[in-house]
Amino acid sequence: MSQQELSGSMTKSHISAVENTKTSLTTDSLDEICKSLQIHPVAFLALLYAAHEQTSAAAVLALAEQDLEGLSLLRARVDASPKKKPHPRVTEATKVTAAVQELKDAGHSKAEVARMLGVSEPTVRRHWNRVLT
Repeated sequence: MSQQELSGSMTKSHISAVENTKTSLTTDSLDEICKSLQIHPVAFLALLYAAHEQTSAAAVLALAEQDLEGLSLLRARVDASPKKKPHPRVTEATKVTAAVQELKDAGHSKAEVARMLGVSEPTVRRHWNRVLT
């Protein structure tokens, strides 16, 4: 294929730079090239690694399958968006709120709760009326 046929929305100069190892492909540009070649990006990469390692695409794919099986990811659905974890301070604040609420519900005063939890009274006041979600 010519660079023009291969490039799709990429410039010929970008294709040339990739061919001459002056730049790397992003996943988006790899996908674009593979669409032009009418091949799945994984198949393309299997061919690349097979040529690099002087083996077959089948051997590369078999190794990839073993790796994914070892990670219990071969048949698992993979979520594209990462799960957001709350900031550690938010997690700690949630624990303090729960402890304050538990002691408040048990009938303790703010001063008693502060002593029992080993935190300051202003901290207890801050958590006293918070609602846990």
